[in-house]
Amino acid sequence: MSELSISEENLLKSIYYFTVDKGNKMATTNDIAKSLSIKASSATEMIKKLNDKQWLVHIPYRGCALTPKGLSYITSLVRRHRIWETFLTQTLQFGWHEVHPIAEELEHVNSPKLIDRLYDFLEKPT
Repeated sequence: MSELSISEENLLKSIYYFTVDKGNKMATTNDIAKSLSIKASSATEMIKKLNDKQWLVHIPYRGCALTPKGLSYITSLVRRHRIWETFLTQTLQFGWHEVHPIAEELEHVNSPKLIDRLYDFLEKPT
């Protein structure tokens, strides 16, 4: 099991979204809080905790970004999410509008063997 809670994983994933997917250098606390539907004070508390554990770097009043450790972990989480989405649409015939919430739950199952077998079963989707 991961040393991170699901809430912490989701916060790191939010930072990934704002920095990697959207191309920003930093993710602001307000953007993170809004994306997770939590109070900014709750986001700040979690950010400080994850900064202390070196999952992210936080610069007060500027925002935060993932450390190499955080980026590696979240890249793996996003990969699991996308593999689950592919499985749900291609194999189980779910519509794209249905799969995201299900994949959000399944992505937290951290079994490399399961994900590798699923990836192979799906013929290594890109």
